[in-house]
Amino acid sequence: MSAPSSSFSPPPPPPSSSPSDSSSSPAAKRTRTESVSTIVVYDGSKSFRRDTKVTGFTVAAGVTTIGDSAFIFCSNLASLGLMREGVRVVERFAFALCPLLTLLQGLPKSLTTIGNHAFCSTGLTSLDGLPPTVTTIGNRAFADCAALTSIGPGFSSDCDVNPTTFDYCPALLAAAKAKGFSTAIEWGKHHWLAVNCRFPVLYAVHQVRRDDDGEGEPLLKRIALLCDDLVREVVEFVGGYE
Repeated sequence: MSAPSSSFSPPPPPPSSSPSDSSSSPAAKRTRTESVSTIVVYDGSKSFRRDTKVTGFTVAAGVTTIGDSAFIFCSNLASLGLMREGVRVVERFAFALCPLLTLLQGLPKSLTTIGNHAFCSTGLTSLDGLPPTVTTIGNRAFADCAALTSIGPGFSSDCDVNPTTFDYCPALLAAAKAKGFSTAIEWGKHHWLAVNCRFPVLYAVHQVRRDDDGEGEPLLKRIALLCDDLVREVVEFVGGYE
């Protein structure tokens, strides 16, 4: 896939919110030290957009969603802070245009969905913190991340990755082509298979234990079936390049 010829256009600036209003709201509270600002989010819809004082945050127990444009234009946000297990969705534009955000460390294993433009125009260099539980990655979720060069753990074949996810990421595309792939998504799915097929039985055991409801096929039979499926998937994938 060739790199798009036009440049990425960021979303229009959202309405500015007043820090004083956010601080007094019962939906959120902030504590500040001389150099660090911490946000405890009680409601995923609460927004701290365009707040240049925000450098990190902590998600309180019970939050399942980081809302639409929650931290967009937070130009000094450098860390995802602590997202407790239970956060399942990062909605569109949630962390867009945060240039100091370079790592995905902090994303919980409960996360399943990353929305449209969620991390576009950030300073991300790698997707190493992307949890394996993610099954949906939206339109241009990581677009215009010029410093992005590593696909991290990749994505399972079950992950629905939008074709525009990595638009305007020239360094990542170059790295993928250097590995022999035409797109970053293709590289990511291949890498996921390569990593997990090193230990197919351990991977199958992990999947069965995670999804086990105490019903259905005996444990060992289910593990064997998963191993067969994983090997078949690899054979089909490799066969596509013969």
